[in-house]
Amino acid sequence: MSNRIYTNNKPKITDAEIDAYQDFDAVLNKVTANTGPNPSPESVGTSYLKDIVGWGKGLAIAAVGAVAIWFGISTMGTGADTSNNVVVADSTVAEEQFVAPIQPPIPGAETQYTTYTIDAQKSQKIITDDGTTVSIEKNTFVDADGNTIVGEVEVLFREYHNPLDIFKSGIPMEYDSAGQVYTFESAGMFDLQAEYKGERVSTFAKERVVDIVGENRSTKYNDYYYDTTTRNWSYLAKSTLNPLEETEDEGSLEAEVPTAIASEIEPAINTPAPTQPTMPKLPALLSAKYAFEAEFDARKFPELYKGCVFQVDETQSTFSPAYYSVKWDMVELTPMDVSNRYNLHLEKGSQVMDVQCFPAITQQEYNRVKKAYDDSLQVYQQWQAAQPTAQQAGWGDHFLAEEEYAIMNSVNTRRVRARLPGVYNCDHPMFAQKYMGDRVQATFIDAAGQTVAPIRNYVVERGFNALFSARNNNELLLSKQKKLIVWVWTQDHQIGLVRGDQLTQYSKTETFDVELYDSREGLAMLEKLL
Repeated sequence: MSNRIYTNNKPKITDAEIDAYQDFDAVLNKVTANTGPNPSPESVGTSYLKDIVGWGKGLAIAAVGAVAIWFGISTMGTGADTSNNVVVADSTVAEEQFVAPIQPPIPGAETQYTTYTIDAQKSQKIITDDGTTVSIEKNTFVDADGNTIVGEVEVLFREYHNPLDIFKSGIPMEYDSAGQVYTFESAGMFDLQAEYKGERVSTFAKERVVDIVGENRSTKYNDYYYDTTTRNWSYLAKSTLNPLEETEDEGSLEAEVPTAIASEIEPAINTPAPTQPTMPKLPALLSAKYAFEAEFDARKFPELYKGCVFQVDETQSTFSPAYYSVKWDMVELTPMDVSNRYNLHLEKGSQVMDVQCFPAITQQEYNRVKKAYDDSLQVYQQWQAAQPTAQQAGWGDHFLAEEEYAIMNSVNTRRVRARLPGVYNCDHPMFAQKYMGDRVQATFIDAAGQTVAPIRNYVVERGFNALFSARNNNELLLSKQKKLIVWVWTQDHQIGLVRGDQLTQYSKTETFDVELYDSREGLAMLEKLL
């Protein structure tokens, strides 16, 4: 960098020189032709601003160039100003997106933090309303100088469990790996912060362990941290799936399960389910004259009831009661190709006999088995009647269907270790185009026949926790085989819902009708659909 000489004794500018520069439009054109959008203090750190001031003009120009590149990517596909090659969308929205790497589309509608006040010198557990546990060791919090914080600290926590939560959050759900862009399928995401005397804590001296509740038991997930500096997700570790455990601690801040179902659900979860009994399906013994008992290996004949007797099939074999008194050298039972038929092979010296038979049950054994079966069935039915059903248990004024109860019993937790404040996610990266299959060039038309200008469009598959967001706003990734919900977020800050019947029949280039709603009403509609 060349040396510069500065002086405070500049000669006064003449009136003629001042008049020469009163063409403000010309000056403004020069400025807009050579600069990009100015970064706000929120979008760059204090140290970044100090660096620009300290290093001079050369670095300042480089910084502006970097900002212009990011801004162009963030508004890709919305039109370009050919005079300066800067991509421009709605200026208000573009400035909002520039302010922070995470920008909720509808400010105030995103999931709000829940604040927990804890003693920084005590190890404590926080249990959220959703059942997620945040474990914090004592002396975890440090100030900007690395000194251990003493006194009360406020822990701010919020979690995201469905595509609508993710949409409202504004958190990007795309993962760039080796130049390939993937979409995250989430098994649980949370934002963890801390404040001391009104100031955010920027780092932790110890990991904070978060056991986030989820319903997905797959082992294909990884843990990621969203780096707001690089605006990309950083891989942390393979996701650890834990069984859900009840935790009670004197230092816990717990949100209790609503009493409407707590007393009814807990016994069902903690009491082992009895096995539904079965009655052996054996025919009654026709005649003791042609029946016999035979020892057999239960490991080789698992289908045979241990108390059964064998009855000769008189239509296929002859058998005399006199054979009972014979001490046979060999008695061998083998299954036949015919269902429920067995061959009894008998040998005595040179005498060989094969008899076809089938298993039966005596009246005495039948009476004993029937009583045991009736007693076990009564126990099973009593247990089954005690389980929450659509008529027997509810959450507030909402009765639990069997499917909902099954979901509640399938809850699990995933352990995430958080060393920095910010957003963490248990995710499975998916190649969105391969998952969906169809890339459709889309035009969106409102009820008045006007073309809708979207900032971004979103696709969600029902029952699948992934939010597919197209980088090109005139493109949709669709599948005719999947049950999809599609909407656009417009430059007029409206939500445009695409009619569902249009998502099963379409061409590679398609015009979609959308129903426009203001932001709040649109969120209510999405909540019903999702």
